[in-house]
Amino acid sequence: MQRTLQMAFIAAAFLAPAAAFAHGEEIVFTLGAQLLAIVGCVVASVLFIRPRGYRALAIIGGLLGVVLSWLVTSDWPYLANRVAITALGIGLPILGTLVVLVFVKVHRHDH
Repeated sequence: MQRTLQMAFIAAAFLAPAAAFAHGEEIVFTLGAQLLAIVGCVVASVLFIRPRGYRALAIIGGLLGVVLSWLVTSDWPYLANRVAITALGIGLPILGTLVVLVFVKVHRHDH
């Protein structure tokens, strides 16, 4: 399983810049920042949520934030909007994870 995840990460690292409509290294910072935000969301989910099912929900919330950021910014010209694109790429995954974390904390019933 770990080998599969490593191969998927390597493939994504090579293919992500090719899928972007940006030139050269400008996109690398944005994608790297978004990747760090996703990793931070996963780490926060593992550290702060105990039941595994809730962890999965928090990670899914972060991934939905990524998809939402891509959908919102997909047709924006990168150079003219790079700050907003980077901010949304970082902020929406974090927001998605935080929404799930708060929801879990409010609705969790410990017996």
